[in-house]
Amino acid sequence: WPPRPTKWRIAAQIAATWLMPLWLSVGLRLGTSCSWIDHDFIATGSIYLSLRLIDRAPRWHWIGGPAAWAIPATSVALAIVLALVLHGRSEVIYPDAVTALRYVGWAAIQQLILSRVVADRLTALDWSVPGVSLSAATAFALLHAPNQSLMLLTLVGGLLWTWNWQRHRALLPNVVAHALCGLIASAAIDRSWLWSAEVGSRFFAG
Repeated sequence: WPPRPTKWRIAAQIAATWLMPLWLSVGLRLGTSCSWIDHDFIATGSIYLSLRLIDRAPRWHWIGGPAAWAIPATSVALAIVLALVLHGRSEVIYPDAVTALRYVGWAAIQQLILSRVVADRLTALDWSVPGVSLSAATAFALLHAPNQSLMLLTLVGGLLWTWNWQRHRALLPNVVAHALCGLIASAAIDRSWLWSAEVGSRFFAG
């Protein structure tokens, strides 16, 4: 059962849904095999998220107005510029349709957790807009440890997307931008700078 005091309940919700992926990524446990405690974390976090996602929070939208797409479009433009600058001489690796669609779904899940679970609950704790954006983006970047290049990219993306969420509360623009940025970065940025798009222990095998 969640704690009765509102602020403690919100903090418990953040911890239950965010510490699980942090445990797997930062602890380098995200690899080819997981221990029973890792599976426990995954199951418990997922169940808690599904039960506790609906909470008192401002109304949100799927698409939003034209202004809701401006900041996400900026993040995609930055990804394209980085890809052009850091492309080097390596060949562009285009993902197949199944991989691309799978990544779009994964981006949607990440944005749902980043926005509805973390950002909304930090806002409910009366944190400032810059504080929410920085904290959520930092946690988002830590999920991509120990891949330092990817952590830097996701920190910038997380700042932009969380800020956009707080201003417009539209999910789809952030999902589309997240998916496009990830696909552009993994396909076109030279491996001398972005060695791998993998995280956790899989990074060392990439």
